[in-house]
Amino acid sequence: QEWLTSMYEFKSVMDLSVMYGIRVVFASTSSFCKLFPPGEPVTEVPTFEILDTFDRIQSDPGQEKKWITPYEFVKLGMELMAMHYHNRKEVDVYASRNFSVYNAGQQELQKGRFANMVAQVIWAVENGQEVPIFIMPGDFARDIIFVSDLAKGILHIMGNATWEGTPKDSASVFNVGLKRVWLMNQVIASVMSELSMGEMVNILYKLPTPGFPGTMVGDPSKIQGLGWEYDYPFEKALRHIFFSNEQEYEAAVARWESEYAPVALDVTQLEALGFQKIADNVYKHGVFTLL
Repeated sequence: QEWLTSMYEFKSVMDLSVMYGIRVVFASTSSFCKLFPPGEPVTEVPTFEILDTFDRIQSDPGQEKKWITPYEFVKLGMELMAMHYHNRKEVDVYASRNFSVYNAGQQELQKGRFANMVAQVIWAVENGQEVPIFIMPGDFARDIIFVSDLAKGILHIMGNATWEGTPKDSASVFNVGLKRVWLMNQVIASVMSELSMGEMVNILYKLPTPGFPGTMVGDPSKIQGLGWEYDYPFEKALRHIFFSNEQEYEAAVARWESEYAPVALDVTQLEALGFQKIADNVYKHGVFTLL
């Protein structure tokens, strides 16, 4: 039910975009990389090619079976819907295929559900708890990106992206990652080093859930072509997480709010579409939209 609700809400966002001519950037997922050779940088594979690749893997008895999770299925559905709305109704909509985004503040806790792996490691180390590590065949590594770099990437897409050069069998998608992979034991060692806690201890080994991807890394050349570059390699991001200045953060938020005024929308029309109900569930179900 939750996944169907997400699709319905995304359709409502597309309808609002048609009504007001608003550009939309939404969060897709990098998990599609698991369908391709692990550890090799994956470009913006067209949406229909992902479906064809999955079908080919499932039909080949010699191939290791790989499953699309409900979460990935919904993200694929959103890309297909975005493609439809652009082709039929000229909606200016773009998909951000985010790689492993991390933060460790209250924003993660507010989800009330599974958090990113880096946040789990940080919380566990800080609180003296067992650090969760998944037992995977081969290396288990991620192309990890700090949330501030992701936000900057989404703004670059919002301000500069076009559909020019987009394959006809795809939504307009952008990889947002660093093209750098970190093994999870490297992540743990770096966190403990920043906290001056010595050697790795207290590790909890877990079996992955079905469909859990192994090593994934993306090629961000397309978004770099829009002028985006990341500011926070992992070590710098850790220092920012642990030792950030609250006053500087509040000043940056105030500057952001003064520079980016909200778009004026007709409240009566929004209420007729049940927009408040949509808005209440946008964060909960992972549909990230800039209006």
